[in-house]
Amino acid sequence: IKAGSMALVSNSRDEASILAEAFSFVAEHRFYLRKAVDHGDFYKAIRHSLSLANELRSSQLGPQSYYKLYSMVFVELQYLGAYLVETERHGFSLDEVFEIVQYEGNCLPRLYLLVTVGMVRMIAVPDATDEILQDLDDMVRAVQHPVRGLFLRYFLLQAVKDKLPVLQSGMMGALKFLLGTFKEVVILWQHLRVEAKAENDAWKLDDHRFSLRLLLGAHLMEISRLEGLTTALYAEVVLPELLNLVPACEDAAGQAYLLQLIVEVFADVYHLDTLEKIL
Repeated sequence: IKAGSMALVSNSRDEASILAEAFSFVAEHRFYLRKAVDHGDFYKAIRHSLSLANELRSSQLGPQSYYKLYSMVFVELQYLGAYLVETERHGFSLDEVFEIVQYEGNCLPRLYLLVTVGMVRMIAVPDATDEILQDLDDMVRAVQHPVRGLFLRYFLLQAVKDKLPVLQSGMMGALKFLLGTFKEVVILWQHLRVEAKAENDAWKLDDHRFSLRLLLGAHLMEISRLEGLTTALYAEVVLPELLNLVPACEDAAGQAYLLQLIVEVFADVYHLDTLEKIL
């Protein structure tokens, strides 16, 4: 067995061990989180939720392993959100919950909890949806680590996508948010780029970006699903914004994938009069 192959096997085993340890830690705090919720112990519920989200600070997991860990944490933060919305159970207003969480833990787990609280506040205070969304969007910009930032943005998208139709700023407000967050996602995704080792690999995405390409698609899909998105609005606003992002991918493979994504995500009707701009 070659030395390089042995190193790959060793790294794979190390990552599997790290992931198993993280799963075990999350499972433990999942138990205590749910126990705290059952007993109405607000502060313990927050503490164990922070401990869960803190596992996402890991820098030792590859994209696929990180996604598995994220999925496990996501479920528990949804459970926390369902508890927080029932203010009579824990005795705090949502504004008070937001203030309490703001001063807890490290940056990344704190942001996951703030997004969770923000999601609940958008439901409870419909008159403030735009302001809450803008605050959340501003806060998640603090995380510039590519993998952590991509998943935090994905979490924000999952948390607010069903609230976008009730924004006070309407469909254009939702479109502005989605285009802005897609831009940030493209930049983070591009930071994962690994230089091609061979000339014939220049048009092939490296493993890191390939593994997380679906996170880009998730954001773009929400734009394509916006109610009220017309072919004219797509041609005059959406497509120019998307094409402006292509140069952010400095390599041929990244640019080609981004263009491919635009063509695949939006229905054919949007491309009838605009395809020449892409080609």
